Amino acid sequence: MPDQPVQSMAAKTTDTAGVQTPKEIESYFKSRIAASKRTHKRLHTEWKQNIELRIGHVATVYTGGVSAQDTIQSEINPDWSLTKTKTVNLFSQVPAVQLSHENTQYGAAVAPFAKALNYEIGEKRANIAVPMEEVLNDVVNAAGIGAVYVGYAARFVTKEIPAVDSAQFPPELLSQLTPVALPEGTDLTPEMWQELLAARQLPMTTVQEMVSDKIFGTRISPVDLLSPVEFTGSNFDDGDWIGRRGRMSWAEGKNEFNLTDEQKDKVLSGSDTRTEDSLRSHVEESGSAETRTITYDQLFYWRYRVDPDEKSFSAIWQLVFVDGITEPVLHAPWKGQKLDEQSYKYVGACKFPIRVLTLTYITDNPIPPSDSSAGRPQVNDMRRSRSQMFLNRERSVPIRWFDVNRVDPLIQDTLMRGTFQGFIPTNGDGSRTIGEIARASYPSENLQFDEKSKADLADSWQIGPNQQSQITGSTAAEANVVQQNFATRIGQERGRVATFFLGICEVIAGYM
Repeated sequence: MPDQPVQSMAAKTTDTAGVQTPKEIESYFKSRIAASKRTHKRLHTEWKQNIELRIGHVATVYTGGVSAQDTIQSEINPDWSLTKTKTVNLFSQVPAVQLSHENTQYGAAVAPFAKALNYEIGEKRANIAVPMEEVLNDVVNAAGIGAVYVGYAARFVTKEIPAVDSAQFPPELLSQLTPVALPEGTDLTPEMWQELLAARQLPMTTVQEMVSDKIFGTRISPVDLLSPVEFTGSNFDDGDWIGRRGRMSWAEGKNEFNLTDEQKDKVLSGSDTRTEDSLRSHVEESGSAETRTITYDQLFYWRYRVDPDEKSFSAIWQLVFVDGITEPVLHAPWKGQKLDEQSYKYVGACKFPIRVLTLTYITDNPIPPSDSSAGRPQVNDMRRSRSQMFLNRERSVPIRWFDVNRVDPLIQDTLMRGTFQGFIPTNGDGSRTIGEIARASYPSENLQFDEKSKADLADSWQIGPNQQSQITGSTAAEANVVQQNFATRIGQERGRVATFFLGICEVIAGYM
C-alpha cells in the first residue's frame, strides 16, 4: 500500500533536547539536512575535478559562477587506467548469496528463500550489478564515498470483493444475492450479516489489490547524499539518520507521497542545479533545466534517538520534505520492516535502506578522499614534468648559422628562407662557414623526478605494473611477492565492498 500521510501523535512534555513532539522532530531534522548540505558542498569542487581529470579534461575550479581553468595541461591521464584496474579488482560480477539460519525450525525455508533472493538481485529484477559498478567509480575516482538507495514500489487497483467468505456458500445461493457496498469503515457483525442474507443481499467491501511491484537499487550521486555532520564513524548505520536529495516525475511523486492535484504547481519546478553543485561537466547542456520534476529530501532515522517512548532499538522512521511544501509530506514508520506485536521485535530489514560505501577511514572524518584525490599531488607532478618536456621540445628547435663574410649574398638569402637542405657551394672550409647552434638538452634529473612520481603514485594506489598487466624486468619470485602484498591490501577493501553488497541484499531480503 502507498505510505500514509503524516501521522499524528499526542504531544509529549519537551525535554532538554527539545526533540519530542512531531513538530519538533521535523524541525530538528530539517536543520540537520541544511547543515549536511552546507558541509558537503565544500567537497563538490574537488569531486568534480577528479571526474574531469579522469576523462582527460583540463580541471576547472568553480567559484561564484566564475570558471578558472587549471594551467597544467592534461598530457597524461593515469586516473583512467588506475580507476578501471582498481574497480575491477574490487568487484567484477554479482556473486551468489548463501544464507544460513540460527533457528533450526527455519532450516527448510533457507534454500528456497536463497534462490528467490538471488533471482531478485539478478538482471531480471533489481539488477544490483549496475549500481555496484557506479558506486565503485564514485568511491575510487570521484568522492571517496558512494551510496545506494534500496527501495520498493508497487501499483494497486481498487477492487470490490465479498465482505464474507463466499466459499462457504453454494454457487446457486450466491447467484441469487444482490451485491451491496458497505459504507467505508463498517464492521460487519453476525446480526447485520443475517439481515442482509434475509434481504438477499451480499455485502461487498473495497480493497486495494496489487498488480505490479518491484524492488530496486539506485545509485545516489555523492552530491545528493545527506549525512549527519556530527557523525565521525565509518559505519553509517551508527549515525542518527541518513538521507538523500532526490527527484522524480509528478506521476511517481503523486503515488509515492500521496500528493494532490492542487499541489502540482507548487511542487513541480525546473532543475535549479548550479554548475558547482553538479558532477557533470556541462550542466547547462544536459536539458535538466527544462525538465519539471519534484525535488525532495528523504531521510531515515532511528526512532529511539528522538522519541523516549520508543521501546525498540530497531525501529526506523521515514521523513520526506518536498520543495514547495512547508510541512513534510510523509512522516511515518518505514515500511521495510514490521513490528511483531507478540515478541515486540521487528521483522524485515533492520538497517537503513540507504547503504553507504567507503574504502578507508580517516580519524573523525567519515568522508575520506578518493584514490584519485590521494594521488593528485603525484599526478600533478607528472603532468607538470610532461608539460616541461613538451615545452623544451617546442623551444629547442634546430637553428643553423652561417658566416656572412664567406657565404655569397644570394646563398645567404636562400639559407635564411630555408631553401637549402642539401649541398651548397662554399669558398674554403665549410665547417667555418655554416654550423648549428647547440640546443638545450632536457635535464636528466627531471626524468628521474618523473620516475619517482610514478613510483609514489603506484604506492598511493597500491597498483603497479603487475596489476595493470604490464611486463616488467623483475623475476617471477619478485612478481609473486608483489602480487601477494597487493592481495593483502586489496583483500581488506574487498571485504568492505562485500559487506556493502551484503547490506544491500539484507535490505532486499527484508522487503521480500
